[in-house]
Amino acid sequence: MKIVNALSATALALSLCVGGSVALADDDLKMEELPQKVQETVRATVGDGEIKEIEKEEKKGRVVYEVDYKKNGQEYEMKVSEDGHLLKNKKD
Repeated sequence: MKIVNALSATALALSLCVGGSVALADDDLKMEELPQKVQETVRATVGDGEIKEIEKEEKKGRVVYEVDYKKNGQEYEMKVSEDGHLLKNKKD
């Protein structure tokens, strides 16, 4: 068990050094689990598209939600701050 914990801590430290972000949950989030402002931004941006995956990450001490979705046959990735501001929306 100590080895597993040590490996987990090492993986976390490496991910912080390399990418600067950490996924906070092992499972994908559901829309209803997001803060209300984040839900509003996601709905407005995705429109009639299909959400594929929602993850909660911590970047530089701030929570960011990453949403992968498909709209009009194109794959997109959006990032939304905890207070609902659209930080990034690009074709994937």
